Amino acid sequence: MSKGQPRLIAPLSVIFAFAGLLLFAYSVWYAGVEEVSQAIWRLGTGFLLVLTISAIRPTVRSLAWTRCVPGEKKLRFGDAVSAYVIGDALGNLVPFGIVVSEPTKAVLVRERLPLPQGLAAIAVENIFYSFSVMAFLLAGSLALLLSFPLPKPLRVSLWATAIIIIVLAATLAIVLRRRVRLISGAFAMLARRWKRLTPYDERIRTFEQRVLGFYDEHGERMWAIGALEAFYHVSSVLEAYVVLLFVSEIFPTPLKAFAFEAVNRITTVVFKFVPFRLGIDETGTGLLAAALGVGAASGVALAIVRKGRILCWTAVGIALLVLRGLSLRDVTAQGVEAARTKAALEECD
Repeated sequence: MSKGQPRLIAPLSVIFAFAGLLLFAYSVWYAGVEEVSQAIWRLGTGFLLVLTISAIRPTVRSLAWTRCVPGEKKLRFGDAVSAYVIGDALGNLVPFGIVVSEPTKAVLVRERLPLPQGLAAIAVENIFYSFSVMAFLLAGSLALLLSFPLPKPLRVSLWATAIIIIVLAATLAIVLRRRVRLISGAFAMLARRWKRLTPYDERIRTFEQRVLGFYDEHGERMWAIGALEAFYHVSSVLEAYVVLLFVSEIFPTPLKAFAFEAVNRITTVVFKFVPFRLGIDETGTGLLAAALGVGAASGVALAIVRKGRILCWTAVGIALLVLRGLSLRDVTAQGVEAARTKAALEECD
């Protein structure tokens, strides 16, 4: 990590944290401090059930990652889930952490799996996950639009979301089906302008071939990986439903839980650069809860419970990091280096 990066990240952390705290305070005030407190109190020890359900998420995505390893190399589930939890914790703690959280996972298993193969497997798994997220968001947007009377701004936003998802999914499908070399093609154009990038041109093409070649070499794994990614979303809806059962005075329906989780996924995608999405989840979920007739306090309570779950898993990730004898600064630096084309692809020759 360069010296300038920590200097940039530190003020960004303060700015986002302060803005998030203000938004969080407003959302709780808007929903009613006493009402939100009572809703969370009703959950009580049910939070342990929420944590148990949430364990499905790192489990299924780690299993999917192990099945995305190209070639004959194997990645053990224990190594994968440990790296996944640590990388996810990093993504929650650092602004724009998504840039380094995925490469960090490959860095953490490089003793078992060469870095280029680990990065390729992460890229393949993220492609499957991206398709599953787009399908989930499209279904959630349509469910909201067709099942509930919504304010006009929300309806417009959901229609826009649905259209964008369809365009993105179609574009990604064409790129994969026709093996369009987007990354290497763009890099080659840059290399022609900046000659110092030329030595890495071949490595970029090799890496991209690893990713695109997976679908030709291991097509039989696609259904299993797709099922694991789908189960990830099913578990998230189940979690929302269980929380609403405890915190809401109005009996929730699975459809409403599905709607809440779809909106949560949208905010996760759009505001991933905000640590813990502080204030963002509470505001969005509170407004949606009011629109669905569940009560703003129940929606804000749902978002706060999610925060508690994220904090618990982040603590687990930091604990695993400490057990490995690493610091957050160390692993962030390694993730940044892995995210850079030069460092990430040096072993591809």
